Amino acid sequence: MTQISPAQVSRRGFLIQSGAATVAVAGATATLGAHATTPVCGVPLSASDALCVRDVALQDFRRAVGDSFQVYAPTGAAMLTLKSAQAQSRHAQDGQRPLAARREPFSLLFVATAGADLLPGIHEFTHPSLGVLKLSLNAVGDPEVGPAHYEVAFG
Repeated sequence: MTQISPAQVSRRGFLIQSGAATVAVAGATATLGAHATTPVCGVPLSASDALCVRDVALQDFRRAVGDSFQVYAPTGAAMLTLKSAQAQSRHAQDGQRPLAARREPFSLLFVATAGADLLPGIHEFTHPSLGVLKLSLNAVGDPEVGPAHYEVAFG
C-alpha cells in the first residue's frame, strides 16, 4: 500500500478519511456497548455456580423468612437468619408492580449470630431450598445496641 505523507493530504481528503474512521469507531463502540449491557447469568460467577439473582424474586425470600443462611466471606463463614423480606415501592405494598420497573424492588434484612462480623461486599449465601446465591451485603443499624443486622437490596 502506498504511504501518503500528511503534506499530500488535502483538507477535504483529511475530513473525509477522518469522518469515515469516526463512523467506524462509533459503530463498533455502539455494538460493544449493546453486548456489554446484556446480563450474562449463564456464565458461572465462580466454582460455586451461583444462581442468577435475576431468577429470584421477593416471593422466594418471603418463604425463607426465619430460615438460616450460611454466608461465606474472605474473613470466614457466618450464619445469618432472614428476619424480613420487604417490598420497597408503594405500589408493591398494594400488590401492583410499578409499570416502569424491571423488577419489584425489595430488601432482605438478616440478623447475625453472635460474633459474626461481615464486611460490606458480595458474599456467597447458601440456603437449603434457594441454593447458592452471590449477594451484595451491607451492615445496617448499630452493632453496639444488639446483634449485627445486614441488608441485601434488589432493585
